[in-house]
Order: sequence, then structure tokens, then C-alpha cells
Amino acid sequence: MPFARSYLTGAGTSIADQVNQHLIAAFDSPACYAATSANEGLFEDWYQVGCATAAPSEFEKIAVLLAIRTAPDSELKPADWLQLNGASIYAQILNPREGTLIRNNFAKILLLVWASPAEFRRGAQPFLLRCRASTQNPGKASQNRGSNVADNPIEGFLAVLFDASQLNSKQTRRQASPSFDDAQSGRQFEYFDFEFPATRRRASDVDGEIDPPDQFLLEVEEVVPPASLYRQVSDAEERVTPELLWEPNSLAFAPSRKSARLERLPGYRVSEREATTIRKTLEDEFGVDLRFAKALPTAEANEAVLGLRLARHPLHETFLTNVDDEAKDEFYKEIERGKLTADLDMLSETGYAPNKPSKPEHRVQKVFTMSWKELTKTWFAAARRMEEK
Repeated sequence: MPFARSYLTGAGTSIADQVNQHLIAAFDSPACYAATSANEGLFEDWYQVGCATAAPSEFEKIAVLLAIRTAPDSELKPADWLQLNGASIYAQILNPREGTLIRNNFAKILLLVWASPAEFRRGAQPFLLRCRASTQNPGKASQNRGSNVADNPIEGFLAVLFDASQLNSKQTRRQASPSFDDAQSGRQFEYFDFEFPATRRRASDVDGEIDPPDQFLLEVEEVVPPASLYRQVSDAEERVTPELLWEPNSLAFAPSRKSARLERLPGYRVSEREATTIRKTLEDEFGVDLRFAKALPTAEANEAVLGLRLARHPLHETFLTNVDDEAKDEFYKEIERGKLTADLDMLSETGYAPNKPSKPEHRVQKVFTMSWKELTKTWFAAARRMEEK
């Protein structure tokens, strides 16, 4: 077909004119944007929404244990807690279910320890102790019954993890539920008593005449103090920054690998007026069923959380509190994209609900979190930032 200048405007009736009429109409459509550098961000949005796939998550399954230093005879300085690095803890476990959970995750145990009941109730950051169970001694009542009959299989520890109330009840042949307390959110959590420094050095000194279902020696591989503690320190000697420090936005727990959703763009970002016009054009002129469209325009996008993996778990209520939208943006701002963090909306939706759950949350839980390698990298960087202040 010979070229005719009228084809450029689609003014005629030939096939070439009709094709150009269609192309010109499409270009003039509100749904069309020119492929220019000014619109590069919009095309990148469209690609991310319609075509990009999320990188695989680096989650690890761990056992989380909650403990409170309930009977402190003196206040510990930050440096005192660091003495637990490389030391051991005797864990007396009277609940067979808890013993099984610890045994099944013996190499990956994260112990959260609050310095006092008051610290727990106000939602303060706990100390994090990364542990592994080096010695495991199942008793007669354990779900993993063993044959060790020694009355003192564990000794030489610096701290004790136990439930004083349950132990006292067992010694008088009475039943008792695990100790529990209210978090700032109003939700109740079970906890272990944490005796540190230990006043006893042998397991038999703790157990007395009872035979615990499970006994563990927890080797402390790392102590990670809360960053908030070091912001309050004025003493120059105590201000010496440890190797690792953790901020509340750097630790999160998910009940399963798939439960932490990646926050994606809901669509390519345009103004509210443009979004309405484009959607109408797609329906009326192009016959698009918007229910099945993969990439649509949107005027709504929470920039603060884009690219993050948000997790919801009751454990977050033990060290996070409800905050306003501005504080939420600040919380999310410094987190590397693709990393796991707590969904703060959960705190306003469920954490402060007036109807408390009928039972306290368990003090031993299987959860998923970022790999320890990634966490330590983040916490090392936090400690260096604190050092520079």
C-alpha cells in the first residue's frame, strides 16, 4: 500500500487510516502516558505491581521464651548483663509441652528477659539472650523420657530459669498454672522467673525433692541489650557500647513462614482524579473487567511500609506500644526493604481491645523470624550508630 500523508492523521477510510485512528485515540486516552523520563517512576510502579516477584524470605524457626527477673535483690547495670555472654543458664521445665518445644528447637532459642515486673508491665525492651541447649535431661514425666537417674545432672550456671510459684506448689503436691502478668496492652502473658545472679550452683539446689519433667543447660551465645537502655546511661563507664544493640523495629515474629506479607504497591501511583478517570476509561472504552486487572491506577499508597514484610504476633505487645501515624512512619523509616518488622496496626486493632483473651499467651512459643545472621548485622550497625553519638 503506497504511503499517503493522510495516514498520519487517520483522516481517510483506508485500513492504514483506521489503524492510525486507533493509535492516536489510544495515545490521547487518559489511560496512556508517554514513555518519557518524567514518567519513569510511573512505569516502574506498573512493572512492580504487574510483573515483579518477591525475593524469597530468610526466615528461621526458633523457640522464644519469656522471662522476668522477678525478685531482684539489687539493680543490675548494663555491664552486669553482659557477663552472661558465654555463660550458662539452668532451665527447670515443669511442663512437658514446653520441654518438647525447647528440645525440638534446641539450637535456636531466643530468651527475652525483662529486668523487673514493672519493666514488663510498661512494655520496656527486654534483654535478648541467644541460647542453645547443650545438656538435655528428660525426667520420668517428660514426653521424651530418658534413663538418666542422677539427681544433679547440671551445675556451674550463672542464672536460673524456672517458675517459682509452680515449683512451690509441686513441692507441696499441689497443681499450679504457669505464672502470668499483664503487658501494657492488657493482654496476659505467661513467664518464667529469671534468677540472676544465681544464688544456687547445682540443679539439685533448685529442684529440691521434685523430679522435673525436663532439665536443660542453656548456653548463652550472645547477649543483646536494648538500645533504649544505653540512651539513658549517663555514667561514662557504663556508656561503653556493647557489640550488639537492638531497636524495637528490628525484631519481629511471624506464626508461619507465609504469614508475613510483603507490602506491595496497590497500583501505579497517580492523582485521585487521574485514577478515577483511567479506571472509567478502561471499563468504558477498552471493556476491561477491573476485577481481573493486574495493575490498576491508585491514589493510595503507604510509602512508609512499601517493600517491608509485616508480621502480626501477640509477642510484639510485650515490647511495642500503640503509636500515632507519624511515629509509625518513623518506626518503619530505617528498616531495610525486604526485612521483617512488626505490623503496628495490630496494636491499635487488637492489642488494646477491652476484651482480654480467656487464657494468657504461652511463655514458650515456636515462631519464625529473620535469620540470626541478618539480625546480628542490623544490631551491630545499631551499636555502631550509638557509639558515634
